[in-house]
Amino acid sequence: MKTSIIIIGNEILNGRTRDANGHYLSKWLKENGFQNLQMVVVPDHHEAVQEALTSAWNKSDLVITTGGLGPTLDDMTKDILANFFNAKIKECENARKLTTQHYQRIKRTWDPELNHYHMIPEGFEAIENPAGLAPGLLKSKDNKLLLCAPGVPRELQAMAGQLWTKILKKYFPQNNSQRIESITLRTKGIHEEKMFSMMPELWDEMKKYGSPSSLPQIMGIDLVITIDSDKNQHKEQYLEQFKAYIDKSLLAPYVWQWGDEPLPSYVLKKAREKSLTIGLAESCTGGLLGKQITDVPGCSDVFIGSVVSYHNNAKISLLGVPSETLEHYGAVSSETAQAMAKGVFNILHCNLGFSITGIAGPGGGTEEKPVGTVHMAVATKNGTIEKPFKFQFYGERTLLRSRFAHQALFLILEAIEEY
Repeated sequence: MKTSIIIIGNEILNGRTRDANGHYLSKWLKENGFQNLQMVVVPDHHEAVQEALTSAWNKSDLVITTGGLGPTLDDMTKDILANFFNAKIKECENARKLTTQHYQRIKRTWDPELNHYHMIPEGFEAIENPAGLAPGLLKSKDNKLLLCAPGVPRELQAMAGQLWTKILKKYFPQNNSQRIESITLRTKGIHEEKMFSMMPELWDEMKKYGSPSSLPQIMGIDLVITIDSDKNQHKEQYLEQFKAYIDKSLLAPYVWQWGDEPLPSYVLKKAREKSLTIGLAESCTGGLLGKQITDVPGCSDVFIGSVVSYHNNAKISLLGVPSETLEHYGAVSSETAQAMAKGVFNILHCNLGFSITGIAGPGGGTEEKPVGTVHMAVATKNGTIEKPFKFQFYGERTLLRSRFAHQALFLILEAIEEY
């Protein structure tokens, strides 16, 4: 089954708002056995939306639109849909009922004079919005389906997760909501040029099992093979064969996961398997590493906490870093990283105390310690400090901090595996 996604909103195009709906929908569609043909972002303009809708409807079994269903003047999706299907905007009793319920959910009284949530194109069905006020829309015609949701990500995700999955089963029973199966191999510390130059046959090897993709990440490459739909039942056999090939290849040392689990949750899972707890002492990342870990639900059984000691005074007073160490070696040094790791280990009583201190720029670098220099260290249960780690990365401040955090997670993962 083929799908097109239309994301409507000037705020996406002008950069004021980051699109989250396209990412979510692409994964959701894959899980429900739909192939995403295209995803377009269009402005709040009749002609642009009309053109995108025409293209999508002609080539797809399922069309999804997000945005333009709210109460403001730029919310014109319903008008465009009515024009596209030669329908009139009319009052819908079910839309009125749903809107009333939506307002009651947040303990407010709906005033129809303030919006037109109860007015929808004739021939459309109003759909509940479990997380917002504006009802969604559904249109079925010529064995095709159109689903429309507001642009707010939490509203779209609630509608898709709670309602749309059931709707797809109803309108596309022949699809059986089968997942599009894939094989994912995640690597670290290698770039595409090196990977495919040292293994020129790799792409052809991947094509034996389906459609290959090479997806650069912050610190490595993800290799994904989308298995042809008629061969889904052979996934385990293909996975075993491809693993055997990779295990004997030059790529083997760079592999850190077979699967597509995000790095923070993978680290937590591995720590949980050994009943280990983790504590952090962050300087240059300013809490970013702790945020990435705490973004994972249920992390509290592993993650004890993080001490963000940005200023030297905080390193001294909170972590017990000797002032002499800071004066002699500087805040960005292996000696300071070791003292920070030992300090957080002692304070939080965790199994693994991890520290990170570096220079994210754009200023603060020297010839000896240029921007992008970062030191990390791990303190273990027996009180000793494992060898400190020094890295040199390149890029602007935001990218550097992301690379610092990712490298830290990889080192934590190694410490867990060696524990």
